[in-house]
Amino acid sequence: MTPKEGRAKGERRAERGIQRAALDHETDIERDTEKFLDAILSSPDGLATMDDAADKLTVNYRAGGRWRAAVPMGLKREAIIAADSVGKSSRPARHAGLQTVWRLTDRNAAERRLAETREFLRSNPNRPPGNDAGSTETAEPCIDFQI
Repeated sequence: MTPKEGRAKGERRAERGIQRAALDHETDIERDTEKFLDAILSSPDGLATMDDAADKLTVNYRAGGRWRAAVPMGLKREAIIAADSVGKSSRPARHAGLQTVWRLTDRNAAERRLAETREFLRSNPNRPPGNDAGSTETAEPCIDFQI
């Protein structure tokens, strides 16, 4: 297997894992999409990370908040953002782990997507957050070795 093939295989596995983690978290994902788009649209340099979409940096998400990765994954697929660089997370629960710094690539599409997101959230006002959203409990350790 070449390095390019290995990377492609790893990216496919990551995407499948994010999709599985996102099940039953549509409203949570839309809430974080709204926060992320607000952050990147108001950023003077058009850059943002998922830390910018966290209400509080000290919040621990059960299952490691894996469903949150669906936010940039979807926006990247829509060509609204692109990876710019890598930085360290400011969230203590992430142990200063690496995270992507995203660059806004299409302001008009981002503004349209933000309007759509807000409309979705307005039309689902009574839907509570999923069981992972904003939990202040410490996450249960989860080791997922999938080959």
